[in-house]
Amino acid sequence: MPRGGGDGQAIRDYILVIMRKFEIKKRKGTFMEEWHQKLHNNSTPDDIYICEAYLEFLRTRGDLNVFYGHLMKHGIDRRRLQTYDRPILQEPHYFPTIRNGLSNELRKYLEILKSVHSGADLRRLLITCKHVVGDHICSLAAASLEHTDDVAGALGALTRAVEARRAVSELMVKEGDNTKVRDLLYLDLAL
Repeated sequence: MPRGGGDGQAIRDYILVIMRKFEIKKRKGTFMEEWHQKLHNNSTPDDIYICEAYLEFLRTRGDLNVFYGHLMKHGIDRRRLQTYDRPILQEPHYFPTIRNGLSNELRKYLEILKSVHSGADLRRLLITCKHVVGDHICSLAAASLEHTDDVAGALGALTRAVEARRAVSELMVKEGDNTKVRDLLYLDLAL
């Protein structure tokens, strides 16, 4: 359930910029061409994880196990890639000579994808809602993001998330501006 607010057209445009900049041909039957077709036809939140997986693939100098492992962590297997309206049937290709530049551009592209599809990204929502929720809720929510391996730490993070949700709920009741309430709902979902 994306929050929206990002530039959907930028998703279609910037992938073409990347492909032209690095002369990645739009030949049929390549990973980049198939992903490009999917992006133009129906970009979804899955594209965030596909982009992250491709970045990991480039970082590891073409390790397909890393690519598919990252996708699997987000519930995307090969079959799912193949069942999109515009299927992704090919594996990514490693470009050693353009790896660094391509990685830099894909990181920018990832931000575009997240701006459109990451409505429940807590850090992004805290930035969006800071003027409405104030410092106390922001610090509670940020503290709930702290990763910990021990039970006490996890319970503390959960307690802070619940406290932040209660405060957000009170704000939603008081708020009359629909735009602010919508952002608060997304913040609540993310928490």
